[in-house]
Amino acid sequence: MPRTTPGSVDIADLQMFVRENLPEDSILRCIILAESRTLQGVEYLAKLEVWLSLLRLEDGSILGRDHSQAQPSWPKKWAD
Repeated sequence: MPRTTPGSVDIADLQMFVRENLPEDSILRCIILAESRTLQGVEYLAKLEVWLSLLRLEDGSILGRDHSQAQPSWPKKWAD
């Protein structure tokens, strides 16, 4: 089991949560599971911002919403 060093963040619990709760076709799920278990604090904070943006783009899949008929909620500027 890897040890965390001062200033690092262990994301094993997050990875387990994602594995159990996000759909297998979720891009966010794939990205978080591909991360190493331990990230430096600054790196974690930067990635967290990206992960939250992806969560919004996936329209809250983590909240258990039914997406079978959902359209992506892309920002309007990307729809052009």
